[in-house]
Amino acid sequence: KAADQFSTPEKPRFVAGSIGPTGMLPSSDDPMLSAITYDQLEAMFHEQAKALVEGGCDVLLVETSQDILEVKAAVAGIHRYLAEVGSARGQESNKQIALQVQVTLDVSGRMLLGTDMGAAIATLEALPIDVIGLNCSTGPEHMREPVRILSERATRPISIIPNAGLPQNVNGQAVYPLGPEPMAEALGEFVEKFGVGVVGGCCGTGPDHIRAIVSRVSGLAPLDSRERGNDGPFVSSAMTATALHQEPKPLLVGERVNAQGSRKLKQALLADDYDTVLAVAREQVDGGAHVLDVCVALTERADEAEQMRKVVKKLAMGIEAPLMIDSTEAGVIEAALETYPGRAIINSINLENGRARIDALAPLAVKHGAALVALTIDEEGMAKTVERKIAIAKRIHDIVVGEYGL
Repeated sequence: KAADQFSTPEKPRFVAGSIGPTGMLPSSDDPMLSAITYDQLEAMFHEQAKALVEGGCDVLLVETSQDILEVKAAVAGIHRYLAEVGSARGQESNKQIALQVQVTLDVSGRMLLGTDMGAAIATLEALPIDVIGLNCSTGPEHMREPVRILSERATRPISIIPNAGLPQNVNGQAVYPLGPEPMAEALGEFVEKFGVGVVGGCCGTGPDHIRAIVSRVSGLAPLDSRERGNDGPFVSSAMTATALHQEPKPLLVGERVNAQGSRKLKQALLADDYDTVLAVAREQVDGGAHVLDVCVALTERADEAEQMRKVVKKLAMGIEAPLMIDSTEAGVIEAALETYPGRAIINSINLENGRARIDALAPLAVKHGAALVALTIDEEGMAKTVERKIAIAKRIHDIVVGEYGL
């Protein structure tokens, strides 16, 4: 109501509905903080999105995020609600709801569990969100390098909403030292130099800060987001990002964390020896692998999905290389993606049984922001000529890009 009261055609006012972290850390190994499932998190954020949109919000703002896996669940829950009320982009009564997602970094430039800015960008860029940014934790002085990385890699509009400096303990009270003018000047520079499109103030800021910021940035035009993010596609682990286009080529995929490719790995899986699984993975990375293929399928065990969850969790916490999830079962791949705090690769899709495999896995890739390996196999078998390979590749591309929006 207040926004409507002050809104004018020349300067419309919009309302952002804040959705903060749950306080849980699902990708950690803390027995209490990780004691929540992906489905439970998704349901919580679905509930919040419903209430905020019904209350009239124009923007859903996922902010102060500490765990990138929780962010992924938040985006999934929000989009499930938006799809229920009209479309995946929130069309309800001809009103489009924007989704703005902001993570929080410490002074080292990492999220609470070690995710760096590059990994956060790679993970978020693959999800259906409208604005990517940072808020809270530090003042603008410690955001300069992360903002520079955002400006180079992000293809979405960028939001930066810092605290009024790092808090200081003064007589037992948190005091934020950065005044309105210095903060406004820093944010103005972010707009001019790095193309930031959304600015504001978090902890320690008040009306004077906001007035100064508005005065400083009014009339500035942020950089067109289409002019950024030209570094090519990335995948990510919980900690860092890896470019799919390696220089020198090629991208190397380690195949030893695979029950079909390593006797040592198979024996470790049969014995639930996950420390050995981690050791095999480290050997692969030390040997030069950029990505690790993970397959835990065993004829001797019937719990592939549960074991995949355990292996992915172990590797996510101990290996910087991103994971390629390898299974013939869509449910196993889904279990892995719901556990993995990064942007994974799915291995693989094809047309051997028509569209069945693609229709089972493409929705998971969209929901979790995963990349896909596509094999040039169709109903007639494996393609052996250039012409057949290209024809099958085009069929797959038309489905996953044209129909599913990858």
